[in-house]
Amino acid sequence: MSEIRRVGRVKHKHSRKKYTNYFYSYKSARHLWCEGRSEIDTALILEFDDAILSYSDQNLTFELEDPNGKLFTYTPDFVAFDLTVFDWVVIEAKTQFYQMTEEDIALLRWCFKTQHGKTFRHIVPENECTELRLKNYRTLYKYLKLCPTQVLPIVTAKILCGDALTFEDFRLALSQRNIDDAFAFSYLAHRLAVFDFDLPLNDLTIVEFI
Repeated sequence: MSEIRRVGRVKHKHSRKKYTNYFYSYKSARHLWCEGRSEIDTALILEFDDAILSYSDQNLTFELEDPNGKLFTYTPDFVAFDLTVFDWVVIEAKTQFYQMTEEDIALLRWCFKTQHGKTFRHIVPENECTELRLKNYRTLYKYLKLCPTQVLPIVTAKILCGDALTFEDFRLALSQRNIDDAFAFSYLAHRLAVFDFDLPLNDLTIVEFI
């Protein structure tokens, strides 16, 4: 299965051609439509954010009213259940070069908070995290489909590898037990073994077991 793929449907917004991509969320166990790189990267951020319990794509349209009484509708890119507020939050994803204006952000925050009791978030992936972190998310994303503890329980992994070691040592330890490299990546993807996401992931990366 290809987790992210470009499909033939093309949408037009602000006179710019936007390709719609099919993205599979392992966290939500469903496929999502993502328009352009900003939405794909935002979905990856949500996928790896432990504070986000679940999220979905553009499946809700809200009716809002501005301070002057003018009614308008708004369809967010995502809605996500955020454990930090223990409620659904409304998310608009934009690129660094096509960000929302401060006035529009303030208006939507006010409308959603006063009329729906919801938090509005404007996410620009480049501002949310480093390029290295996004690269690591992209690398590890496909390994979320694996369940590494079915092959190597956490207790066994700790006995086998100790509390901390290099990623190369971890992979070699698994290889000695005839366990595929993919499960080493899957341990990291599921944060069963942790490393600094803002540093390159390579053989010298230090990983620690939680």
